Amino acid sequence: MNQQILTYLKENADPVYRDFTKSLTPDAGEMIGVRIPVIRKLAKELSKSGDLSVLDESVYYYEEKLLLGILLGIMPLEYSERKERIKAFVPLIDNWAVCDTAVPGFKFVKSNRKDMYLFLEDYINSDREFFARFAAIMLKCHYINDEYIEKTLYSLGRINTEKYYSSMGVAWALSECFIKYREATLPYLSEEYIDSATLKRTVGKLCDSYRVSKEDKIMLRKEIIK
Repeated sequence: MNQQILTYLKENADPVYRDFTKSLTPDAGEMIGVRIPVIRKLAKELSKSGDLSVLDESVYYYEEKLLLGILLGIMPLEYSERKERIKAFVPLIDNWAVCDTAVPGFKFVKSNRKDMYLFLEDYINSDREFFARFAAIMLKCHYINDEYIEKTLYSLGRINTEKYYSSMGVAWALSECFIKYREATLPYLSEEYIDSATLKRTVGKLCDSYRVSKEDKIMLRKEIIK
């Protein structure tokens, strides 16, 4: 990012918050220690300017990646350009927080679901941990609906879950599928569909959720985790 933006970020640094965030995202690389609401506020101001040059600058710090990811969701861009910029952004994702902060803000998916579902294919099939995480969180945030639930469940079962953060992403998405589409999702909670570690993580998330009934929690522990 340009020096003015970097100066702003450093002026808003919180060393205590930085150390706490590092404990949660140990693979996030160099970190300044800026709270996400501050980054969102900055992104909103930058998006108002319409100056796209900020999207072309290199990023180094964790906060710069967060800022870029948020901007890609709110900056005024043509769909084709936004998609290409997201394609360039995904390889920069090296921790769960950058992925999970950016993806929910991709509101443009709603009006481009069919094409974006095809766009996700390369990430669904990827062996790279955070490519797979990106696919899982995209499905969780934008494809758990009446039209796509079956496709989403099918796609989640194809994601490579050998690595921890991709497995957790799939588990999170599956738990949301179960909460919103219980009957459709239940047959997919099987080791024939997902690996045992991801299945256990899915059930763990469901058993921790206040949106799941006590009866379902007992059933999940008894019938799914055998």
